[in-house]
Amino acid sequence: MVLPKTVEHLDIELASLKKRKDVLAALFNDGKISSDTVILLSKRLDETETVINRLKQSLADERDFWKQITLEGIKILESFLVEFKLLNLLGEMDEGKWQDLSETVYSGLNALKSEGVAKSSEKNTNQILNQKSLIYPSKTSANAAKNRGRSKSSSNNSSQPSKMDSSVLHCMNPWKPNCERTDIELSIYYNGRFIPICRECWKEISEKDMEWST
Repeated sequence: MVLPKTVEHLDIELASLKKRKDVLAALFNDGKISSDTVILLSKRLDETETVINRLKQSLADERDFWKQITLEGIKILESFLVEFKLLNLLGEMDEGKWQDLSETVYSGLNALKSEGVAKSSEKNTNQILNQKSLIYPSKTSANAAKNRGRSKSSSNNSSQPSKMDSSVLHCMNPWKPNCERTDIELSIYYNGRFIPICRECWKEISEKDMEWST
């Protein structure tokens, strides 16, 4: 990445060119140099100034490009971090693997943030990970709830299938609030929290042009 001193040196050179033009104009006004000399040297100074300005613009574009790449990298790593934490809370990733992966991701984030861009990203990541909406029941608690439902059904000799305990993870499609399917396909980030979506609802959502991340 281009050092700021490079642009600073170019600014110094531009200031020097301006002074040269002023000297050239003063000498011409005093009648000490001919118009041909003024035209010749002015053209040369203008060409040099144009080249320097183009170089400055190229350096600025290059800086913006790498800054954008860095920001995108931070977003991707933070997204991985959130997904890994979600899998850990759902019981699909053990604590040891979560610790290993999170340390690796944090190392990458720290390396990117050391470049001096997006200093607030770390704070935003911690806020997301600490949200209560990330606390989903694990597979163990879900299975326990199912077993309790079966036991209750057997003791009552009821022919109706028992309803699962409310703690079981089910679809919470905000556009289809009555859906309570448990075949969760993925989770989406909607209105500040992660929402589990079943396979059928996700199929409907993916076929529509909808935005839900806020």
